[in-house]
Amino acid sequence: MEIKGKKVIKTKDDYLYNGLYYDDLENLLHSVYFNFCCCGNPGESLRYIYKCFKHLALRDEMDYKDWKKKGRELFPESGSGFFMWYYFSEKGFTEHGSSVPGWLSDLGREVMSNLRIFLKENI
Repeated sequence: MEIKGKKVIKTKDDYLYNGLYYDDLENLLHSVYFNFCCCGNPGESLRYIYKCFKHLALRDEMDYKDWKKKGRELFPESGSGFFMWYYFSEKGFTEHGSSVPGWLSDLGREVMSNLRIFLKENI
């Protein structure tokens, strides 16, 4: 696995990335990609973020009205959806284009792929 062009090394007990050790993949992804602490329930946070990435990736595969309707399941209030798209844009996970949500950047596709690996390992 690589994150931002640097190898992640799985050791016997933890993960080594960029000279720092992380207890598990959950903490590594939560910290490195999102700059979040690992208090609370980072696994649930990562699951929700993955759903948002997955929804965005479906945008070009669905009728726009159907995509928006499906998005209301993730974002019952329109402000919550805009917040996520602004955050994704700010973090470089999306290309902004002429409006949010834009489309996934290379980094966004990397994050989504690594989140998928995490989720498969933690079902």
